[in-house]
Amino acid sequence: MRGPPTMGETVAASRALALLLAVLCAAPSAVRATVLRVRPLEDQMLGSQLVVVGTVTGQQASWEGGLIVTRSIVLVDEIVHNRLGRTPERITVKTMGGEIGRIGLHFSGEARLVLGERYLVFCVETGDDLRITGLEQAALPLLQDVCEPTSPDSIVAWIREIHGEAW
Repeated sequence: MRGPPTMGETVAASRALALLLAVLCAAPSAVRATVLRVRPLEDQMLGSQLVVVGTVTGQQASWEGGLIVTRSIVLVDEIVHNRLGRTPERITVKTMGGEIGRIGLHFSGEARLVLGERYLVFCVETGDDLRITGLEQAALPLLQDVCEPTSPDSIVAWIREIHGEAW
């Protein structure tokens, strides 16, 4: 038969219990995920007030309501679709997430525009901001020297073929 635990065994058990509690407290209490449904290009167009081909020329991340948001300046090369009532030469697009110093925040499914890259961007006006209509599905990176269907000219031609020149 074994006697009561020694002081060393008690300390070791207490440390193990404290470690287990720390791990459990640090674990997320709920698991969440972003589920994206594939959204056809036609639906993206219909849900957008502005669709442009443009290059990201600047970015600024800031804190808003305890979250990091990034505003990207996009120099407009071509307007594909416009229901804004104005013809912008450049637009500022607000996306959730970004980096401030050594702190970064990423929202799964949210578009991440890259400085210097060219995109086909589908936007809607929300208050003072332009937001991307369908998360990352509505900010399509355009590759240079690539034929159908990712060159800007082929995408714009395809959209106009389907919807007519009014788009």
